[in-house]
Amino acid sequence: MPSLSAALLLLLACGVREIPEHLKPDAPTSAQAVVVVDLPTAFAATLAGDPLARRPRPPDDATLAAFPGAEPLRDFTALTRAAPTDPAAWSAFERERRGTLAVGLARGWRLGAVEAMIGPLAQGDEAAARTALLWLSGLRDAPTLTVPYSPWFFVGDPVSPEQLRAYGERWALRGFLDGPDTPLEELARLLGDTTYDRLTSEIEGQVILSRASAPRPAPPAALGDLERLLGLFLERATADSDKEQAAHRARVLALPGASGADPLPAYARSVAAGLVPQAGDDEGAGGALLAVGLARWLEVRPEALDRADTFAAAGRYSPRLQLWADVALAAALKDAIDRLEVGLKHERFAEALPRLADALLGLGAPVDISLLERRAPIHGAWLTLTRAAGRPDGTTQEEGLTALRALLGARLAALSTRPELPAEWAPWVARAQRRATP
Repeated sequence: MPSLSAALLLLLACGVREIPEHLKPDAPTSAQAVVVVDLPTAFAATLAGDPLARRPRPPDDATLAAFPGAEPLRDFTALTRAAPTDPAAWSAFERERRGTLAVGLARGWRLGAVEAMIGPLAQGDEAAARTALLWLSGLRDAPTLTVPYSPWFFVGDPVSPEQLRAYGERWALRGFLDGPDTPLEELARLLGDTTYDRLTSEIEGQVILSRASAPRPAPPAALGDLERLLGLFLERATADSDKEQAAHRARVLALPGASGADPLPAYARSVAAGLVPQAGDDEGAGGALLAVGLARWLEVRPEALDRADTFAAAGRYSPRLQLWADVALAAALKDAIDRLEVGLKHERFAEALPRLADALLGLGAPVDISLLERRAPIHGAWLTLTRAAGRPDGTTQEEGLTALRALLGARLAALSTRPELPAEWAPWVARAQRRATP
């Protein structure tokens, strides 16, 4: 697999002048001169007029040392100075600084690395596309297979530069909501430019705008609809029998305005939209993130690998949301394992892989890119899954499924001991726990 440096050399060989105008990165909005006196102004200076921080200009170390709270920004500055060309170094940096503004900044840098590869990507370079997914996800690298399939098959096969860029922009934007303490005023101001309407049309962009403009302290958010939504998500994931599924469907069809074959994804979107105006409150912002993550999970076609990671981010906004995020993560893992088992029965193994990788990444598990390149239930796929589940290496279907069920059982067992778990949810957790026991 060529390194980023090789990809950049190929870009130069292809000739930048040949890149179509509609594929070129946007020029950053003109930055205003910023006097750095605290973390918000240091963050504003770092953005340098670009809300996605693809070309950041952090203040010097002496300036950042003058005020408290700048450690994540100082760490990011040190990393940009070293400028490692291995995506793994950036992934490790994010894992160690979750919940801080460093996550969004690191993702912006990574998006910039992919935009620099647009030349080879536009010419269909498969190795460059593979590298791009490593830059735009938490997947780990692995030796390139002799005959690999495209790991982007869940987005497009082949994937286009436009799809890559849209994917990366949304992923980078969500990085700035990884925790409640990022100062968002300058980011919101930059997003106000019509150049970024495609981002502010997303729920996450709307949360940023709402949170930046809200009074502090903001009134407490109302989370009743989110609690109902999450309960339905948990019930759906744990409804295995025909009777259980019929009871769940009746509850979903009783939702206000329910229509269509499956009203739950639309309901999740409406819950997220309802919480956007309440995003000044930490639970309002985190609740909107959790709801939109649930909507994205419930929708038919996987369009990213960070939906479960969004659940985890929402949990950083309050202790109550931490519990709810843990419930969502367990339900997502249960759903992903069920889809895997169905896929094995019907020779549709590959269709289950994006959700399974997504759920495992949300739990912080190590998942390597080869899982999406194999697309078949062969030894290497089960080895990746047993390692991701934290179990001894296994290379058979039985070993892989046992490892995944054990991971799920441990998550459910931990949930069942939480005294704050809503009483209505406890039977659903219990029945899933019984069935996850090998």
